[in-house]
Amino acid sequence: MGDSWRRWVMAGGALTVVVTVGVAVTILWGGDDGRTDPPPSARPTVLPPDVVAQQFFTAFASGDMARAASLTDHDSALVLLGGSRNGMRESTFSARVDPPATVPRDATTATITAKVTWTLPGPTPWTYPTSLELRREPDSWKVHPSARLFGC
Repeated sequence: MGDSWRRWVMAGGALTVVVTVGVAVTILWGGDDGRTDPPPSARPTVLPPDVVAQQFFTAFASGDMARAASLTDHDSALVLLGGSRNGMRESTFSARVDPPATVPRDATTATITAKVTWTLPGPTPWTYPTSLELRREPDSWKVHPSARLFGC
């Protein structure tokens, strides 16, 4: 074997070692592990508290107590909401959320005001202002129901 052949073999061997080490380092420390963060557009959007409050009132007004309860942070909300609505069976209910105040991004609670109207038999409307406390959970705002919510 001549000197030039030996140089080619040595250079080829050195290149193979460098490429192998580079690939190994990339795989071990810098390669894609298959986990990627979703793009911002794919991340769930947290609805603002005033929107959640209106969804809660709309579900309650339509008689969808399961939906209304799912928007709360109370384990017994379905029973409480159903009892409240059953007690006013002959009445209609509506609520309008007031324009929201600015809620800071890092807020963990928010208070939303609304005007609630029950139309009693007769028809006698009973309208009153109320406030709704919402609490931030990791991926959503949840209504924190209270007796004050329904005029008690």
